[in-house]
Amino acid sequence: MGIDAEEVYHLLDTVTDFVIRQMRQELGNHLRGILLTGSRATQSDDAWSDWDFIVVHDKLWRQRRLQVWNHQEIELFLNPAERIMREFHDDNSPTVWMFVHGQILFDPEGIVKNLTQMAQCQWNSPRRGFGEGEIDLWRYRVCDMVKDVAGCIEKSPLTTMYLIPLCMQLAIEGYYKFHQWWQPKSKYILTDFIKRQPELGRLAETILLDPLEPAARMTLLTSFVEQILKPAGGCLVQWASPVEIIRDP
Repeated sequence: MGIDAEEVYHLLDTVTDFVIRQMRQELGNHLRGILLTGSRATQSDDAWSDWDFIVVHDKLWRQRRLQVWNHQEIELFLNPAERIMREFHDDNSPTVWMFVHGQILFDPEGIVKNLTQMAQCQWNSPRRGFGEGEIDLWRYRVCDMVKDVAGCIEKSPLTTMYLIPLCMQLAIEGYYKFHQWWQPKSKYILTDFIKRQPELGRLAETILLDPLEPAARMTLLTSFVEQILKPAGGCLVQWASPVEIIRDP
């Protein structure tokens, strides 16, 4: 039996009040702001959801902390603002997504608001794409994994079912980078991918969820990869990495 809206808001107030009190007591005047993020902030939470908070301070340390209070799992990301701004420029970091989809709880000096505006600007701008040689490396790795799946499909169904999601993850994450899209957290990426590419998204759902014969699943996976790689030049037949000079044998 679920809880009603009034109970949800009471729980939200209770947990957030606890975190604000705890951080004010621990950090004192060094506390600069608190942001609620993740599924609790976007109201997409479920019975397994924890509470994610970014805590901004002005000390020279950072920490990730997991704690339990009143049967609620709470995860804290404690960072100085300067470190957070550096993470905004790391295109593999989920920090931009966390701020864009966050809810400001405590921000007496407007520092969290400023960070959120910076994150929104990053989110709306093209992400750094592949560097020289990286596109071909990505294409090679995806094609090589497809061949691994094909090689295991008859002799090791267990290995096949392990490799297929890994192959799709590699393909989709590279597709985001190729198109210079900022990537959401892992548990949201397929939902976001389906919104961006409905036909490819439905094909991904079929491969992952439908009860298919191994050969049929392999055929669909091959088609999926071909469509993912087509804008980047398709599957590689031949490939060589750039020559790397070894200075210390």
